[in-house]
Amino acid sequence: MKKKILYVLFAILCVFDLVACSNNTDTIIPNREVLASQLQEANYNCIKLETHDIVMQTVSEGVVIITVQIPDYEGLYKKAYTSENPDQYLLNALTTGKYDVREYEITAQVTIENEKEVIRTDEAIKELLEEVLSNATDALMEVE
Repeated sequence: MKKKILYVLFAILCVFDLVACSNNTDTIIPNREVLASQLQEANYNCIKLETHDIVMQTVSEGVVIITVQIPDYEGLYKKAYTSENPDQYLLNALTTGKYDVREYEITAQVTIENEKEVIRTDEAIKELLEEVLSNATDALMEVE
């Protein structure tokens, strides 16, 4: 009988401790920030690029076609939505490579700076990701 009471008291203390922690935003926010940072890093590591021939339009400017492979965010979002912990599902899928890949072709600007070719992939990939993530979010809204 004493053991059962101790287990119940322990369970009650755990519940009170959880409630106290959930009301403390200092405890919750850092954990969310850490998870967000981990997701951002995992997303970054999933992007694969392959550049093709550069076509110079002037002596100092040109364009390049880039093949970009990224996770199928629409499929990932739908699977994460049905999971118990969507953020953790996404993090696990992205870090273990357990996702389908989509391939896109985009163009990026090329400039000559200090006699070296500089390919401006950041802006092109940012635009692609904004579009893909927006479409994935829209598809998820249709599921609901």
